[in-house]
Amino acid sequence: MKKSNKSLEEICKEIADLKKQFEAQQTCSEIRRKWIPKYEVQSYLGFKNSQMIKLIKQHHLVTTSIGKKKYIQTNSLLNTMDKIRQPIEL
Repeated sequence: MKKSNKSLEEICKEIADLKKQFEAQQTCSEIRRKWIPKYEVQSYLGFKNSQMIKLIKQHHLVTTSIGKKKYIQTNSLLNTMDKIRQPIEL
């Protein structure tokens, strides 16, 4: 009986560890949805580096850097794109 209880406890511990890992991955995906790498935006828009820098400065996009990589806040980018897309009324 003790052997089966011990193995059941080990299985429960493994399940708990897997739950923690799964929750950690979901948190990372939340972060990934909130921040987009600058190079991905640049590639999608077909911009060169100088055009991207001008867009960031001109429209005050929210950015952050981690090491040498720069990230753009998704909401900031989407709001800017909505403003640019809206037709100008005369």
